[in-house]
Amino acid sequence: MSPHPAISSSRHPALWPLAVLACLFAFVATHPIRPHDFWWHLKLGQEIVQTHRIPQVDTFSYTMPGAPYPSNNVYWLADVALYGVYALGGPALSVCAHTLLITGTFFLLFLLCRRLSGNSQIAAGAVLVAAVLGVDNYNVRPQAVVFPLFVSVLFLIHLFRNQARPARGWLLAFPAIMLLWTNCHGSSPLGLVLVGVWLVETIWERWRIGPRSQREIWVPAAALGLTAAAILANPMGVGLLGYLRAMNANPVVRHLPEWAPASLATKDGLAFFIAAPLGLALLLWAGRARSGLYHWLMLLGFALLALKTGRAIVWFGLALAPIIAELLPQVWPAGRAGCPERSRGAATPPRSDRAVVAAIMLCFVALMVVTLPWFKSHLPLPAKKAGLISAETPVAATDLIMRHCPPRLFHYAAYGSYLIWAAAPRVQVFVDPRIELYSPEVWTTYHALSRGDPGWQRTLDRYGVNTLLLDRAEQPGLIRAAGADPHWRLIYDDPVCVVFVRKEMIRQ
Repeated sequence: MSPHPAISSSRHPALWPLAVLACLFAFVATHPIRPHDFWWHLKLGQEIVQTHRIPQVDTFSYTMPGAPYPSNNVYWLADVALYGVYALGGPALSVCAHTLLITGTFFLLFLLCRRLSGNSQIAAGAVLVAAVLGVDNYNVRPQAVVFPLFVSVLFLIHLFRNQARPARGWLLAFPAIMLLWTNCHGSSPLGLVLVGVWLVETIWERWRIGPRSQREIWVPAAALGLTAAAILANPMGVGLLGYLRAMNANPVVRHLPEWAPASLATKDGLAFFIAAPLGLALLLWAGRARSGLYHWLMLLGFALLALKTGRAIVWFGLALAPIIAELLPQVWPAGRAGCPERSRGAATPPRSDRAVVAAIMLCFVALMVVTLPWFKSHLPLPAKKAGLISAETPVAATDLIMRHCPPRLFHYAAYGSYLIWAAAPRVQVFVDPRIELYSPEVWTTYHALSRGDPGWQRTLDRYGVNTLLLDRAEQPGLIRAAGADPHWRLIYDDPVCVVFVRKEMIRQ
């Protein structure tokens, strides 16, 4: 049975990208702020705005006070932006701005894929694949700020690669983008990788084809030089490279679940192990006549990166989408046929069809409106999606601690981020999501305490801890131990966390 003409992609090409982008918008807009990274970045942004300098040492913990923390130099610009948005509109505006940033990234990716494929349906499908591959990376954090920068570099490269012959002045866009990237997130060397792949492909084509090649080596070479120079325009300068090497070799960081290799146990890992073989099959299907060295290097390079660390799956998705869009119409007859956007003689759909499609599109627009943060409280969302601030964030418990408890605290590591924002400087943290700051010895102590290993009381005494803020799911061992110890009293209890205080320290 043929599809109803009112929803045919050949007659209404705008319907497909709107459906994908609207659903993505709704998914991200209803995603609450989780406690892990956002809050400590917010605090850093606040300090930079107030002091006009980037802190170089830790001032938030009592386990590593005064320890150098060069990571502040990597995120500083994104943190200032996060704080600026939060200061203007609180959590609601932060979620809204983040949603627009993510959706805008994939809209830009759609425009690129549409340019490469000439088919809105294929472009929307490629964007959907990329969006699914990034499903575990949509928390509010500095990384999201650079997603559109990655796609912008891809867009520029494809403009030059496909003989669009943009003005040479567009080469200056490469360092402009990288100047932002290198001051917002530590992934900026990926921009160098993208341009480097373009240069390698150009050299290969010139060597293979010879003087008949239309590719000019100096163009990607100039782009690479400008990109490399811009990456070093950050507070650490060339020290950024040493910092990234140290991060990659840090044994604590390497054992984090999000830094672990792609796994079938995660949503984005499952998507990766489905998409990567399909992408490889597409390259083989296209054959040498259509898939060039650029496609192979991009697919295999970012696939290997994702296999090394699951954090790279989102980058793999963004790199894969243009490959799908460029090659699929060349090998799939249905993708080449009936492209209305380029057909001058395409018939105008009947008025009744246009009305139906307009109603469907209006529904998608309405979906985006009703999922805006300001209307979220009226939606029947599951517990994990409810609220602007995730239920796993210890907002009420922190308020209680600030009002009634002594400040030396042991707590679940993820809570440290919110404690830095809401309770510093009165309360200093034991550990927090700044994983690389803390030594392996501190993390060993943290895990032993969380399990309630024998001697936990002596360890807490050594650190002078008199308040415990513990997570029910992650620290059941210490919760049981403290609950059975007569020196500790439970003063707060909710479905997510508990608070214990030494009995002699309880304020009357």
